[in-house]
Amino acid sequence: MERSPRPEPVAIDDEGARFERAAAAVVDGDLVTLAALLAADPGLATARSQLVTDRHPPVHRATLLHYVAANGVEDARQRSPRNAAEVARLLLDAGAALGGHDAVVRLLVERGARIDPEDTIYRATPAGWAEHGGHPAIAAYLRARLS
Repeated sequence: MERSPRPEPVAIDDEGARFERAAAAVVDGDLVTLAALLAADPGLATARSQLVTDRHPPVHRATLLHYVAANGVEDARQRSPRNAAEVARLLLDAGAALGGHDAVVRLLVERGARIDPEDTIYRATPAGWAEHGGHPAIAAYLRARLS
């Protein structure tokens, strides 16, 4: 598996360093590392990059979900993982679309997104991840849709 280069971040705190590790795992398609990072820090699912670049704007604030489809800023990360669907599923299950975007979850469900599967690492459902991520209303919505 090709590994993405780790950028030299500028003025990044510990949270930013964790985000960069997660972004590298996304681009590499490393589900095990990504799942472990999300389990240790569920906030990564909705966090935004603090990486300072030479582009405009200098801090692009991409989410991990942006990296699934190449974030459009960091040249070394302009590729999607071969297992992009599985990476996106893990991120969505961990609450990536829930950072104030309940409408996105509802749209995905209305368009046929499956809400019944358990992830292969923690055996958690999207509703379980929503609850874990501090989004009880969307967890209730997902559970109601299952009945």
